Order: sequence, then C-alpha cells, then structure tokens
Amino acid sequence: MYQAVKRLIARMLRDVGDCTGATVVEYAVLLGLIVLICMSAIQAIGKWDAAMFAKLTDGILAISLFTAWYMVLPQQLQRLVSFTC
Repeated sequence: MYQAVKRLIARMLRDVGDCTGATVVEYAVLLGLIVLICMSAIQAIGKWDAAMFAKLTDGILAISLFTAWYMVLPQQLQRLVSFTC
C-alpha cells in the first residue's frame, strides 16, 4: 500500500513538471477531493465506532449488574430469614 501511494505521488510530481497550469490545478482539485472524502469516511467510521462501543459498554454493565444482584440476592434473603427465625 505504501509503495503504491509512493509511486502515485512520484508519477503525479513527474507529470506536474511537464504539464500546463490547468492540469496542475486539476491535480490539486482531485487531491483536495480525495483528502476530503478520506476525512469524511474516517469521521463517519469514528462516530459509528464510538456508538458501537457505547452500546457494548452499556450491555456489559447491565449484565454485570444483573449478575451481581443475582449473586447477592440469595445471600441477603438468607440473612433476612436467619434474623427473623
């Protein structure tokens, strides 16, 4: 991947030296659009990723609270029965 990007940049720089001003502007616009698309994709993935981890954390917390309550409840009931008898 790194080598492919490096070759692309080298080819663009080689072509920029041989091209007219309009072509250089076209390359700059294309590069700007590519950067904009990449930034938008990264931001969208980041928001989705954060939402997914928030849901996962809530689920783990709910399971752990239920498990803790399920384990503590019989002990509390046993203490309650032993005090009344």
